[in-house]
Amino acid sequence: MREVREILAARAKWSAEPLVLGTVVDVAGSAYRQPGARMLLRRSGDRVGLISGGCLERDVAKHAFARTENGPQTVLYDTRGDRLDPQGKYGSGCDGLVHLFLERIEPHESNSALQALIGSLEQRQSLVLATLFSATGDFADLVGLKVIADTPGEALNPDIPDELQTALAPVIEEAFQWHRPRTLRLQSGDATAAFLVEPLRPPLDLLIFGAGDDVQPVAQMAHTLGWDLRIADQWPVWTTRQRFPTAREITCAPAEKLLDEVRVDADTHALLMTHDFEADAAILPQLLQRQPAFVGLLGPRRRTMRLVEQLHSRGQLPDPNSLDQVQTPLGLDLGGEAPSEVALSVVGGVLAAYNERSGQFLQSGRVPIHDEHQRMTRQIEEGS
Repeated sequence: MREVREILAARAKWSAEPLVLGTVVDVAGSAYRQPGARMLLRRSGDRVGLISGGCLERDVAKHAFARTENGPQTVLYDTRGDRLDPQGKYGSGCDGLVHLFLERIEPHESNSALQALIGSLEQRQSLVLATLFSATGDFADLVGLKVIADTPGEALNPDIPDELQTALAPVIEEAFQWHRPRTLRLQSGDATAAFLVEPLRPPLDLLIFGAGDDVQPVAQMAHTLGWDLRIADQWPVWTTRQRFPTAREITCAPAEKLLDEVRVDADTHALLMTHDFEADAAILPQLLQRQPAFVGLLGPRRRTMRLVEQLHSRGQLPDPNSLDQVQTPLGLDLGGEAPSEVALSVVGGVLAAYNERSGQFLQSGRVPIHDEHQRMTRQIEEGS
């Protein structure tokens, strides 16, 4: 989401000049960036965002405006090598195919893809964006049309033919549950329409209970990643804007009252970093009752066991199954001790949980680094 914020800021800054927005819409084989990655370009060659590791950007910047002179276009980048040129045309050696959708944004023109990103980012909306990036036959003139849905089952873009709307609607409804974009190909006779269907989720919502010095590097890393950061603690001297300039919210209240003052929902990723045993004892039972997406508790296992025993003796122990969702000790095993090293471990643990990954060495894995991009095909029945 940090990249999204930078693209939106650049769009506002460059709004008086023509721009080109490039979006990765399909990949096959090895690719550094996956579908949904974006880059915003000026005629000068200035750009924000990445659609590869840097090997394709120069060619995109050189040709993007010419390629979009007559409308949006999807460009295929083949990074595969052969016997005579093992590293391929672009020298990356990535051995994959990247389909990049390029669309012109004229001065002061609204772009529905960017508007969807703004809604997801600023209003914390979950949206689905479907972009028609390639089409043939009767659908050929529709390339560039988009559908944005913020509610499953809502009406679609009226500019899209009924037959496409009917076929697209159930996929969009399903996409609210996806974690990654997928490519959808619709076919009606000799006509085809290819959509990138993206679930757009708000930035990761990170709520940290605690505002000590060791929380500051965690806050800095969360900002670098584009997460929405909230700080809650009982000590006024620590819970200040000066100490946490990038926090979306800062809350100060007695430990037992903090959960009355902050929002906790199914998207919240909460960390207990108070370094205060009684504060954790007051916060943890209330927190688990709200059923957040993630709970991390700083400290060694023996401290956690003492905390659980105390809650049990007070009759405050939540459902035993709810303790299974607590990551404690918090973070990945990186062997670090300095505050910045611990922060890296903590943030890595949250990110691994968010992406449903183990956090192990990539070289130890037996599966590809990236999940294979998923494609869907639907046949449109005549008369549907």
